[in-house]
Amino acid sequence: MHAQRFSMARLLAALALAIAAAFTTFGVAFAAPETICGRVDAVSASDATVDGRVVPLAGLDAQAVGALQLAFNGNLDACVDVDSTGATVNQAFAVAVTFDQCGRVRPGGGTAVMVDGVIIPPVLLDAETFDALEFAMSINGSACLAIDVTGSGGVSTVAAQLDMEVCGTVTGLGATSVELNGTTFAVANGVDLDDPDEGDGICVAISSAAGGGVEVIARTDDNDEDDGTGEVPDTAMAAPR
Repeated sequence: MHAQRFSMARLLAALALAIAAAFTTFGVAFAAPETICGRVDAVSASDATVDGRVVPLAGLDAQAVGALQLAFNGNLDACVDVDSTGATVNQAFAVAVTFDQCGRVRPGGGTAVMVDGVIIPPVLLDAETFDALEFAMSINGSACLAIDVTGSGGVSTVAAQLDMEVCGTVTGLGATSVELNGTTFAVANGVDLDDPDEGDGICVAISSAAGGGVEVIARTDDNDEDDGTGEVPDTAMAAPR
């Protein structure tokens, strides 16, 4: 009985080796997961080129595609989890991209904005963050923006951090908000804006809120609360004038 089992095991092992040799001989490769990391050299409607490999976009959500576009715009690296057969990528499942820059906020074409010359895909920003960047753009201001995109199982997570200092005219006041040049910003709990009046010019620091969106975290100017005159700071944070 033991001899029969041993012979059967040897037969199965030999068969497996023969099958493997046949696949190798005829160039048959098995699909396998891998992670491709490198520079994003191109992005089209159907695929992206990452580290010289063509990656189809069909399996990715809008945020993942936006992350690849951001990496391309900013000349950044990206990592993509894929299923591939040999050198051919069959499908992509997740994208990881990190962006962290400070600079002038300018129009990026269409509805997009640029930070330090890099076009930020709107799909990576919530509405309040986008509005804040548009406000900075309207006053020729600057901002620091960090975006971290990760993914798993075809679902992307976007974490964005905006920090900027801007100046404007108070056009409205609420119990927990202030309107500058017609744009309303939430005011963080406990922040004292020194009772500005409508029509006053003030400067404030704005940062991403823990629960999403943005909020005013401090008044940063030396303006008199009545007439709005006085020294005003640079509209940038950690960026040149």
